[in-house]
Amino acid sequence: MEFVYNSNAPCEFEGWLEKANIGILERWQRRYFRIQGRCIYYFKKESGPDPPNGNIPLVDIKVTDIAPRKGHNFCFSINIQKKSISKRAEYFIAAENDATRKKWTENIMKNRSISIVGEPFQLSTVVSPSDLNIHQTLPYFFIPIIPILDSQAYKLRNIWTVEVPNEIVQKGLATLDFNYPLHTEDIHNVVAIILAYLRELPDGLLPSEYFNKFASKVTPEDLKELVRNSPAPVRQFLHDLGLHFKKVLDNTSTNGVTLYVLIPILGPILIRPPKGNSMVSSQVRSVQENVAQCFLQNATKILDDVHQFLDATRLPVIKRARVIESISQKSDEYLEASRGLLIHVVHEDNYGWCTVYTSNRRVGLMHSSNMKPLSKEDEEELNDGLNIDALMDVVREHLPQFMSIFDGMTDEVARLRDAFEASKSG
Repeated sequence: MEFVYNSNAPCEFEGWLEKANIGILERWQRRYFRIQGRCIYYFKKESGPDPPNGNIPLVDIKVTDIAPRKGHNFCFSINIQKKSISKRAEYFIAAENDATRKKWTENIMKNRSISIVGEPFQLSTVVSPSDLNIHQTLPYFFIPIIPILDSQAYKLRNIWTVEVPNEIVQKGLATLDFNYPLHTEDIHNVVAIILAYLRELPDGLLPSEYFNKFASKVTPEDLKELVRNSPAPVRQFLHDLGLHFKKVLDNTSTNGVTLYVLIPILGPILIRPPKGNSMVSSQVRSVQENVAQCFLQNATKILDDVHQFLDATRLPVIKRARVIESISQKSDEYLEASRGLLIHVVHEDNYGWCTVYTSNRRVGLMHSSNMKPLSKEDEEELNDGLNIDALMDVVREHLPQFMSIFDGMTDEVARLRDAFEASKSG
């Protein structure tokens, strides 16, 4: 992972700070700091042709305000959690006042990234170039690639099989660790980087505890059940990737890619042996290839209704909740919903993704972070019969454009009620 200062590129934030040089003695040095990309560079001078005196990576960091040190009252520390990318594990910085310290810590946190290469698959679905606390059903970098794969890439000669220089792949993986999007000018490079990312995952996309079962037999029914029981991001990723591979194989005469070329590529991505497995490498490879072959040959059947929306309204409701923030439809699997809409939750995976449906029987996915479960009192009120919340749900479902008016009225009534309760207690 390289950090190279570009004097021609803009900086996100800059200014004078002091940095502790900790050796036998703690010495403080005044330096001019610039945030550029996922790194802080510091200089002896504010301007000039001189290269940086050093840098502080902003990948996998923890920023904390700390107590005064050596007469410096407004200090903070930057802790580098991935030791391989920095000369030091921790940096102590001092600002002139608390307001300046706050601005710097806010900008550092705004420009940091979380490395995702070699980490669990889920991590790639909760980060993006501008937000490290989101919830998506696909890795952030894969979302803009899907239209390219489906519209043209499946016809390209040797797609998914072209050997790409290692230097390009490593730069691409660094791009992912910076949480930046991949450049799509050369789709062969992109898919090589995606393959490298998938190979670096600590586990296969399917649970390893099924590996020994598949050693004796692999059926489309088993794979279908296994995919359906996977977390929503895994289901969606396998759905999109599997149907893309089907298009690739349907166009073998154009792209030259055959089933037996894709099988060894996909096998280790789908499933890996559990730890302590005693199989020799040839046996492991045979199981993986059998799983991949079954998956590719039966993709349409295995990936049909992957989120089980068709049966959702007939499943037992595990809880009811209201939507916290309105959601405009991002894709077919998301439930489009206005704030406050009542939803029925019938399934929740270990990533927090829920299969839900509305009173009007619309079905989709929603993350648990965007729903507020009904209280016991709310449940009793709904069960009593027709009420204002039920009427509001009709508006939310059928006339969402009017909800801002109703929400304003509801918020005002809530404020009046709170004020009334406060006056009574006073």
